[in-house]
Amino acid sequence: MRTADSPLFFGEWLKRRRQSLDLTQAELADRAGCSVFALRKIESGERRPSKELARLLAAALDIPTTEQGLFVRAARGESSSDHLPQPHASPAAPAGPLLPTSPLHNWPPRSTPLVGREHDLASLGRLLADPLCRLLTLIGPGGIGKTRLAVEVAAQECARFADGVWFVPLASVTSPAAMIPAIAEALGFALRGQVEPHLQLLNHLADKQSLLVVDNVEHLLASVGLLAEILAHAPSVKLLATSRERLNLQSEYVFVTQGLPAPPPDQLHRAHDYDAIVLFERSARRAGAEVDLQGEELAAAAQICRMVDGMPLGIELAAAWTPLLSCQEIAVEIQHSMDFLTTTLRDLPERQRSLRAVFDHSWRLLTEEERTVLARLAIFQGGFERSAAATVAEASLPTLLTLTAKSLIRRTARVRYD
Repeated sequence: MRTADSPLFFGEWLKRRRQSLDLTQAELADRAGCSVFALRKIESGERRPSKELARLLAAALDIPTTEQGLFVRAARGESSSDHLPQPHASPAAPAGPLLPTSPLHNWPPRSTPLVGREHDLASLGRLLADPLCRLLTLIGPGGIGKTRLAVEVAAQECARFADGVWFVPLASVTSPAAMIPAIAEALGFALRGQVEPHLQLLNHLADKQSLLVVDNVEHLLASVGLLAEILAHAPSVKLLATSRERLNLQSEYVFVTQGLPAPPPDQLHRAHDYDAIVLFERSARRAGAEVDLQGEELAAAAQICRMVDGMPLGIELAAAWTPLLSCQEIAVEIQHSMDFLTTTLRDLPERQRSLRAVFDHSWRLLTEEERTVLARLAIFQGGFERSAAATVAEASLPTLLTLTAKSLIRRTARVRYD
């Protein structure tokens, strides 16, 4: 029976439990690896956590292992929070071992909440839970949101890995030899002595149960043999890689990262249900614009999202112009030249400050033959068939496969290529 002090719903119980541990929302969000925004929504009853986030919250709140199943069911609305113990004080020490109360990780701070991607997160979670999947590569063009998605899924999966989830940024690593120190630094592991550095790293990881998020691998493909060695020597380590092209390792599972869904012209009446529009509105408000996407402005915003193929970076770069230009004017400028999509934000890497920079980075990774074929394919408007690519661009099947693997062309449902 509910007492006068019993919380009315799970969010209130969660808030009281957090306060009983003298934690701020920011501190609990950091422990659980979620955003403060998401935690605020959960505590207010506006949102329920996923099962993965519920497990992370249970660990972060020192819930005994014997009660974590009940906690997750209450969090998901599958049982009443009345069955949870009153959150006035920390419970007695549990009989069994606890998951880490402060998850081991070093992922970068997430400055903005992730928009959409629920289906992607669920799919990636299932893949990482598969014992056969030890290397999972998120591929896609620059600006598509691979890193943001990888960080989010790593946060959700943190409880699965007793020795932590570690983010290894490789964008600034310029040589294969520097890859080992970069991984060691991310792990907080000091290389020392006369033993070969790569042997020290392999020995360190040998008995670890960890997830390594190796970010931006496309320019270091000559050294991915190190990743294969890690998988061979550390049976409980999994790798989540982001790259503009697949790593071509035998054990690799590939996840193709797509743009956010954008509303087609005949779906404008429900445009606000599409993640691309949600991101455009949020980005515009963050830029200081007072947007009210209705009528022609909504149609233009949807057109912008389609023109950049739902690419989050492209949407954010376009929305940054809303304090100065209407959506219709922005769409016209993009039609005139994609070079219009640029930013002066200082905390973005140079390769992501414009769509031109994104493409140039991929262009530099191509062979001379691949550049020639891609330039010839650019004359096709609205896609092309394989036979036309062979006739007009002299594109062989291996070259088409390579350009597909490098996220520069793709096969459509109509057996054509974009």
